[in-house]
Amino acid sequence: MSTPENEGWGPTTPAPRYGHYAPVPPPDGTVPPPGAPQPPAGQPAYGQPTYGQGYGGTQYGQPQYGGAQYGQPQYGAPQGAPSPWGGPGAGLPTKPGIIPLRPLRLGEFLDGAFGALRANPRVMLGLTAVITSIAAVLAVVISGALPMTDWLLGTEAEEVLLATGSATVDLGPTVGALLLSVALPAVSGLLIFAVSRAVLGEKVSVREVWDQVKNQLLRLIALAVLVSAGVTALIVLVVAAAVGLAIALGTSLADVLGAIIVASGVGIVVVVWFSVRTLLIAPVLVLERLTLGKAIVRGWRLTRGAFWRILGVYVVMQIIVQIVASILVTPFAFIGGIVGVAMETQVLASVLVMVGFVISYTITAAFSGSVLALIYIDVRMRREGLDVELAAAAARPSAG
Repeated sequence: MSTPENEGWGPTTPAPRYGHYAPVPPPDGTVPPPGAPQPPAGQPAYGQPTYGQGYGGTQYGQPQYGGAQYGQPQYGAPQGAPSPWGGPGAGLPTKPGIIPLRPLRLGEFLDGAFGALRANPRVMLGLTAVITSIAAVLAVVISGALPMTDWLLGTEAEEVLLATGSATVDLGPTVGALLLSVALPAVSGLLIFAVSRAVLGEKVSVREVWDQVKNQLLRLIALAVLVSAGVTALIVLVVAAAVGLAIALGTSLADVLGAIIVASGVGIVVVVWFSVRTLLIAPVLVLERLTLGKAIVRGWRLTRGAFWRILGVYVVMQIIVQIVASILVTPFAFIGGIVGVAMETQVLASVLVMVGFVISYTITAAFSGSVLALIYIDVRMRREGLDVELAAAAARPSAG
């Protein structure tokens, strides 16, 4: 019987059960391969301590010299410890794909993200470029259609639009931002799925990615709207509190400036906290296939106790994204400005800037989506033993 997690994978592609929890490894660090029999009756159960019995059993009060050292946890595969299921580590792979199957270091997040781009550029970069290009072209077409209002609706209609600030120059970025706010969740969801398979060393096609994520796209968009609304609400609350504080302290300029400074600092802290706590909801939606409400609860719980580690990785990712975006966009904007002045037209300049934007957003969005998926996988490997499940899925032989 197929489950929501493995439905549609096909007979030759074993799917990791991201929506299930992997078993906790026994004390000797070994794990049974898929379908292996359990230890005989009367022996210590899987995941229970052995009192001086069994292979490599640790006797209380008697340290095993040469065994696992403190501070060096054994993730899935033991270091030479015999296994009741047939050999050390039961032959499970430690790095079948872009990352090692154990809790990750900072550098491994970055290596894994770039590895995902190299392993499947057609999905990671090509699909992102297509979606980004469509959003950019639609923004240009919609904003460029505004000068036609005097022909379609009359000169008075155009004057109203210009008087309300809806001129072509101002409308383009606004439309582009709105379209990207819809495109970004779709891109993120598609990339998260692709990275989840690259972790196992598997390369998926654009069709496979679409088939697996399409049912969650509306939920991803709804999540983006809810998170944006939450951030806006928090900012409004902080500003309102600052205004109330300024009124309580007095109406002098110094009081107002002090309240603004305090509100800015508090607002930044609150928004960062809220952003980190909601960061893993999108991967939960895509990989665990939950409803939106359950995914919000699940994603919020996953970040509990992991705030500073997630924040550190997220900040480093954002620094890299901003640097790369500046490097890619600046030359196109510079050349576009020169062309606009020389040819006395902004059409070609706008096209050049749009091309630079598409290239920049494609690379940075693919990188960000990869890191986000790896953060989710890392948290679950640390907390729920997902590395065991992934190793078992990678070691599972394909049918046929």
